[in-house]
Amino acid sequence: MNSLSPEFLAVQPGIFAGESGGDYNALFGYSNRPGQPFAGVNLTDMTVAEVAAFTDPNGPYAQWVRDQIGYVATPTGAYQVVGTTLRNAIDGMGLTGNERYDPAMQDRIGQYIYETQGTGAWEGYQPGVTEMPRGSTGGNASPAGGTYATGASTGYGTPQNALDPALYAQAVQQARQQQAVNALMQTFRTPIYDFKLAGGV
Repeated sequence: MNSLSPEFLAVQPGIFAGESGGDYNALFGYSNRPGQPFAGVNLTDMTVAEVAAFTDPNGPYAQWVRDQIGYVATPTGAYQVVGTTLRNAIDGMGLTGNERYDPAMQDRIGQYIYETQGTGAWEGYQPGVTEMPRGSTGGNASPAGGTYATGASTGYGTPQNALDPALYAQAVQQARQQQAVNALMQTFRTPIYDFKLAGGV
């Protein structure tokens, strides 16, 4: 049995606070809950290889997330590990793929990511959080289902259900406007015509 390092245990609450609320079965937007597109998907009952296959960038989950946010992402579990990172962890940790993606395995994978990438691997990481979110017991136990764990990470550390649709629409509009400005600015960096000064005509 592999135990978790004190250093990792110290940052684990900050990861959970900004990512999944400690829900080991969390998918993007908690899309595996009743009435959602992937209702009934229970990550902790799957093998690591099954989760890796589920996160195929061409698969239905990845494509559904792409339709929601505009790019492919496949976050899974308490640490919102995406498919590419999971496949790298399988190789780096020497896993067979037959291991269950249960809380203990997710904790091991989370620790591996922390050891190889630091807290920067989690966009939603909240430094300074020292207590586990309500509903999560952390370590090797499943979350108890408290009120904190009500939305999976959107990639920006905000639970999906906490987003105000008007603010989300405004942010998308601002991002699109910024993209247009960036494209316009790029045209000013590119010469429209090329000329050279000649000495004498």
